[in-house]
Amino acid sequence: IERNEMNGVLIIADTHGYLSDKLLGALMEMGSIKIGCPIDHVLHAGDVAGRGPLRPEQIITKLQSIAPTTVVRGNTDDQTFPARVCFNCGGRNFIVEHGHHFQARPQPSRHNQDIIKRLKANHGDILVTGHSHMAEFFFENGIYFLNPGSAGPRRFNSAGQRCALLRLNQADASITAWRVQIEKGDTISWTLWPLESHTKRPLLSSISPSTAEVKLTSETDKKIVRRTKRKRTSLITIP
Repeated sequence: IERNEMNGVLIIADTHGYLSDKLLGALMEMGSIKIGCPIDHVLHAGDVAGRGPLRPEQIITKLQSIAPTTVVRGNTDDQTFPARVCFNCGGRNFIVEHGHHFQARPQPSRHNQDIIKRLKANHGDILVTGHSHMAEFFFENGIYFLNPGSAGPRRFNSAGQRCALLRLNQADASITAWRVQIEKGDTISWTLWPLESHTKRPLLSSISPSTAEVKLTSETDKKIVRRTKRKRTSLITIP
């Protein structure tokens, strides 16, 4: 596959006036190598400002050193940034908003079908949010939902500074995600992020909507789920 058939997107949220130089340096030095393609864009899902020492414009300048950056407004930000952004990259339509107005967090689609309707009305197939500081990546009703967790100081349920990298493969319409995090001991971890399906709740290594074929990973077996035209599901065990 040629490199120009793949696009990389860095997704970050809830910096709250803080952005680790160690995390930033790792993304600049190793991000493209880890995902196998250039990082073409950065999406910040809000709460840029906070109690940290950095002003919003300083954080944005740091992120722009990686790639062009798009920012939405969180509940700690002023009116400088838009509340919602529709963004296309790698053949995918992203809708980015902070998520603080959702009735349920961090999985709004389980409780608020209006979000699904709004996404489909805007031809969105990836919803990116922040606010909860809880990292989530799942696929439901034909839409990907991603919350990268918080890249700011530890707070609430946050496990520490973290963000997400996406590789969008236009050749087979697949999406692959990595979770990037500063662990205890100040080390950087790069973890392939399984995609969760809330309908069947398997762990998914990748999904290709163009073929409606999902690869599952399991400790006991490996299966392929194929959706028929009647939207029934059949399971085929691979020896």
